[in-house]
Amino acid sequence: MVHSMSNNAHSLRIVPLGGFGEIGMNCLAIETHDELLIVDCGVQFPSEPRLGVDVIHASFEYLLSKRDKIAGLVATHGHEDHIAAIPFLLEQLSIPIFAGPYTVALLQSRLQEFPRLRKIQFNVIENALPFHVHNFIITPIRMPHSTVDNFALLIETPAQNNHSGYRIFHTSDFKLNVKHPTDNADILSTLRALQPVDLMITDSTGSLEQEDAGDEDTLIEHLEELIVDAPGRVFIALFSSNIERIRNLIKIAEHTGRHISLSGRSVLNHYRIARETGDIPSTAPVLIPEQSAHHLNDTELIVLLSGTQGESRSALGRFASGKHSQFTPISTDTVILSSRFIPGNELQISRTISRLVEQQVQVFHRNNWQRIHVSGHGSKNEILAAMNAVSPRALLPAHGTFEHLQATANLAKEAQIPSTVTATNGDVISLTDGILTIDEKIAHGKIFIENNRPLPEAQVRERHRISNHGTYVIWASLCKRVSPPSILIRQHTLGVVPESGKESLFHSVEQIIQDTIQQISVRKMTNELLQKEIKIAIRKYLRNQFGRNPIFSIYIDLES
Repeated sequence: MVHSMSNNAHSLRIVPLGGFGEIGMNCLAIETHDELLIVDCGVQFPSEPRLGVDVIHASFEYLLSKRDKIAGLVATHGHEDHIAAIPFLLEQLSIPIFAGPYTVALLQSRLQEFPRLRKIQFNVIENALPFHVHNFIITPIRMPHSTVDNFALLIETPAQNNHSGYRIFHTSDFKLNVKHPTDNADILSTLRALQPVDLMITDSTGSLEQEDAGDEDTLIEHLEELIVDAPGRVFIALFSSNIERIRNLIKIAEHTGRHISLSGRSVLNHYRIARETGDIPSTAPVLIPEQSAHHLNDTELIVLLSGTQGESRSALGRFASGKHSQFTPISTDTVILSSRFIPGNELQISRTISRLVEQQVQVFHRNNWQRIHVSGHGSKNEILAAMNAVSPRALLPAHGTFEHLQATANLAKEAQIPSTVTATNGDVISLTDGILTIDEKIAHGKIFIENNRPLPEAQVRERHRISNHGTYVIWASLCKRVSPPSILIRQHTLGVVPESGKESLFHSVEQIIQDTIQQISVRKMTNELLQKEIKIAIRKYLRNQFGRNPIFSIYIDLES
C-alpha cells in the first residue's frame, strides 16, 4: 500500500523498517515531502534451528512503493546488521550508495556474490566533509565503535515553503572513550557544535548497561595476561569486523613470541580488506596459513576464529564439534570468546562452550572472566552524555528491543528533551514543530534468505512445523468392487515417534484408516472425501496420543 505524506508539507517522516524493537536488521527511511533517504540496510541472523535460513532482512515493500522519491542510501558502518541486506535491495532498486572507505570495500567484496548486479554507484565519504544526496546535505562525524569507519550523520533537509528544513542527528552505533578523556572531550565538543538539532536518532543497544562500555587498551592488557599464562595453543573468537582488536592481538603475538593464524571466511575477508584499505598496516607481520600452523609448537600459536555466537558452521563451531579441517581440540588448548552474547544466541553459545569443556579445553568468556570483551555500544551514561551534548528538540530511540528503546526514552526525559516516542518497525513517525507523533502503521515484515535467494515465509513456517512435529505420508489403494472394499495401506513417517515405536504406530493408524473408510458409504466415496476424513481422524489421534501435528501427505488410489 502506498502512503502519502501528512497534510502538513513541512512534516518530516521517519519510517523504521528494521532495528526498532529487535536487535539487528537495521533499516530506516527519512522522508520529506518529495524525497526519501535510506540509512543502513542490514540483516539479522536466525536463532537455532536455522531451517536453511542464512539471514533475514526487512521487507522492502515500503521502499519499493516510494522508489521515485529515493535519493540514495547512506551506510553508517560496515557491520552485517547495517549493510548486509544492501545487495538484496540493489537487486530491486538502482540507487547510489554512500559509505566510508572500509565499508565500501566490504560491499564491493560482498557484491562479487551477486553477479546479476552491475554498475553500482559507490560514493566514498570522509570524516567531517559534507556531501549531497540529491537535496539532503549530510555531514559524517566519526564516532567510536567496534569497527573502523563508523560515522554518525548530521542530515539537513532542504528548505520548503518558507520552512528552513530540519537538522537530524543520527548517532549510528557508538560509545564514548572513557580511558582518554581528551578524546571524549573532543567528541562531546563536536556534538555540542551541532546545535541546534531538531531530531536526534540514537543507538539504544547499551541503554540497560550501568557500567561504561570500556576501552580496547584495558581489554588488551587482560587478553595478554591470558595468552601469557596459556599452556598451549590459544584460540580467540571475535567479531571479524573488529579491526582494532585484530591489530592489537597481532601486537600481543609479537610481544609473546607467538604467530597468528586466521580461520573462518569472515575473519579472513575482513583482514584482507583491512590490509587493502590500510586499516591494518602493511608493516604488520605475515600471518601463518591455518594449513601450515601444525608446523609450529603449540605455545607458538594464536588462532583468530569466526563464530562468536556458536554458529555450527562457523570456524569455532566446527572446531568445538571436531569437524574443523585443521584443528582438533586438545586438553592444553585455551579458547577465549572475546565477544558479547547477542540476545537470542545464548543457548547455541552455551552448547559450543559445553562441547569444548567436555574435551578438557579451558574456555574464557564474558560470564567467567572480568574483561574478555568491551562493547561497541555505550552504556546508559554514555547515551545520556551524548543527549546532553546535542540537546535536541526531539529524540527517537533506535537499535534495540522494546525494553532498550523504552530505557532510552526514559533517559531523554531525564535529559529534559521536550519530545520523544518509543516506536517499533512499521510505525510512521512524524516530526512537526518539534513534536514527535506516531501517525500510522505500514505493512512491514521479514524476508528470509537462503543461498542469496528469498525464501517464502510460508515455506519457513512449513519447515519449522516439520522440525517440531515431523512428517507423515500415507498411500491407500481401495477397490470398491468387493464388499467391504479391499484396502492396501503403506505408511512412512519421520520425526513423529522413535524408530522403535513406528510398528505400533503404523498398526494403530491402519486400524483408524479402515474404521474411517467403513463409516463412508461406498456410493459417496471419492478421493477428496477419503483424504479429508482420514486426515482428520489421524490428526486427532496423533495430537491426543503424542502431541504432534505433522505435515501430512495422503495419496488415495480409488478403483471403481
